[in-house]
Amino acid sequence: MLLQKEVSNAMDRCDGIPIDRVAFSKQLQQLAEKWGDETALVDVSRDGSERALSRRELFEAIEKVACHLNDRNVQQGDYVVIALPNGYENVVATLAAWQLGACCVFMSPKGTDEERNHIHALFERKLLISTWDCDDEDCISQQDVRNWIRGEFPHGAEILPFFACEPSRAIPTGGSSGKPKLVVQKVRPAYCEMDLSAWTAMTGQTPWSKQLIPGSLFHNLYSNATYIGLFFGQTVYLMERFDEGQALELIEKHGIQFIGLAPTMMDRMMRHPSFQTRNLESLEAVFHSGGPCPDKVKLAWIERIGARKVYEMYGETEMIASTFIRGEEWLEHRGSVGRPFGCELQIRDEEGRALPCGEVGEIFGKPAMGLSAKYVGPQSIKSEEDGFFSVGDLGWLDEEGFLYISDRRSDMIVTGGQYRETHIVTGGKNVYTAEVENAIFDYPGISDAVVIGIPDQQWGLRVHAILEIEGAESEFSTDGLKEFLHTKLSGYKCPKTYEIVQDMPRNEMGKIRRRELIEQRVSSLSEREPGTKA
Repeated sequence: MLLQKEVSNAMDRCDGIPIDRVAFSKQLQQLAEKWGDETALVDVSRDGSERALSRRELFEAIEKVACHLNDRNVQQGDYVVIALPNGYENVVATLAAWQLGACCVFMSPKGTDEERNHIHALFERKLLISTWDCDDEDCISQQDVRNWIRGEFPHGAEILPFFACEPSRAIPTGGSSGKPKLVVQKVRPAYCEMDLSAWTAMTGQTPWSKQLIPGSLFHNLYSNATYIGLFFGQTVYLMERFDEGQALELIEKHGIQFIGLAPTMMDRMMRHPSFQTRNLESLEAVFHSGGPCPDKVKLAWIERIGARKVYEMYGETEMIASTFIRGEEWLEHRGSVGRPFGCELQIRDEEGRALPCGEVGEIFGKPAMGLSAKYVGPQSIKSEEDGFFSVGDLGWLDEEGFLYISDRRSDMIVTGGQYRETHIVTGGKNVYTAEVENAIFDYPGISDAVVIGIPDQQWGLRVHAILEIEGAESEFSTDGLKEFLHTKLSGYKCPKTYEIVQDMPRNEMGKIRRRELIEQRVSSLSEREPGTKA
């Protein structure tokens, strides 16, 4: 009942503006007209300095930049690449391109040349708005956007229409498990026509509140959170770069109510000395997504702010299947990622047959409204005639419908199998790396862990653990870890070999580049043993 009341109050404040139904450019204009002096967006630099835009200033900035893009003949359906660091220039450029009906392609400003070239080969771009060195006529710099915002409207600029067309966004995906592709989604269904209560239920967020964005805007989670927040009338605080100490400081300083975090961020904040001393009472919800969260990290947050405030979301860029779970439910269903929301789930075997509760198989989802995304580049998901699509993960359902992730299919180790160029041929016992990693995290002194399969003459693949530890390597007992794991796991699941590293290779979201770790070690093994297949 409280949730319904909060949503109702938010709607009342809008004086009839249906937040979840209006084209967002029109919605942002109405917010600017009614509550123009309120702060809409604050970007926070690494040094702690802050730049704020009111609702009126934000809408005016969008209009100015849209006019400049219009002068460059940006039209409905054109691809506009946004490769900017977090800041108001990124947000304004994106919203301006959307006002013209363009498709914004979100890319990391720190991407490699190879990554950029591969993505650019998939489509013909109209403009590139980035910090990259580029002298082409279609390149717009971050400084250009900043100057447009600070300057006047272009001479002779006309009032732009409010979305007679459907803008869209494209998110590169699949780079960790194969060649990248673009997943293209319409903006209006994603941000404007969704039920407000659905987003609130999944994340705990409500309109007219304060939200902190700690991650990069080219990532799906933070893109969604930012723009939905702005359309809901929130004040959005955008960090230039994630820093665990700064994030905790901002929560206390500004009375932040909502924050979305990747598990690695949760871990770093939990380990920061001020985690226990900062005033975090303003937090109403912490929602996490983007990978498995170790139990000890989640429990630490539950203990710190309360189970009812911790939300977990599971899903993929394509929005095939979505689940969510609140902290209270998680404590009763330890390890689950929740029950389906807006979709139907099934667990199927390799022949596509539905499996009963408790059995591990491939996760398939059937979106209630059908698949809302299209692909530019190779489509990697597997679809069935009955409308179900493969999520790409392995998992199982309990009798109450709660989903448990066993592992990524590409990360499953099959001991006793044969190692091929791109896959593992079954023939032995299945080892799910997530299960082994979770067991390792329960051992004291472990900062992070990755379990992979290494080609081995005896085992086909041997289970190998790569560890980051908290203290000095000389003080860490690998033998102690071995003994501990044998009390928690069957013998064949326990790592045969261990490796301690200083730093794991990570992407900008903090996710470990698992494939890079595998390739490095397989390559090294091949150099030592030329006969080994890799």
